[in-house]
Amino acid sequence: MTEERKFKNGVMFAVRNKKSDKSPDWSGELILDRDLVIELANLVNSGQDAKIALTAYDTDHPSAGKYLKVYGRKFVEWKKTTKTDDKAPF
Repeated sequence: MTEERKFKNGVMFAVRNKKSDKSPDWSGELILDRDLVIELANLVNSGQDAKIALTAYDTDHPSAGKYLKVYGRKFVEWKKTTKTDDKAPF
């Protein structure tokens, strides 16, 4: 059974007026729907970490300038599969 992938989106804009060298380069938001928040809260309540996998795409708009289009989803651990040969001598 495959897990349904719930993608949520957001944006990050370049900070144009940085107040100091420690100010962030990008600022924005990621919108999470209620179902995803509940799923993440259940993980935390069971003692696990709640992770969100993020992807971002460079975008350019005439009035907004350059920004990142951000997508997030529940992080899924990839399990590396290896084939073993029972006849191998080692």
